[in-house]
Amino acid sequence: MMMSENDQRMELGRVIGKNIRRLRDEAGLSQRAFAEIVQNAGLNAWSTARLSNAETSPVSYTHLTLPTNREV
Repeated sequence: MMMSENDQRMELGRVIGKNIRRLRDEAGLSQRAFAEIVQNAGLNAWSTARLSNAETSPVSYTHLTLPTNREV
């Protein structure tokens, strides 16, 4: 059975969240330290709160990629 586009996006969000957590854990970094590194790399939308949400709850792919109001 094929997944709907929305289900595919939700699954992608879960995979991204798991990998964020894995990378952060492997580097021994707190969410705040990881967020600072990501922001210094130019991804300013990735606050500590956003990383926490991505790691702990299914988030949509759109939510992961759209800029925040502050960035517009």
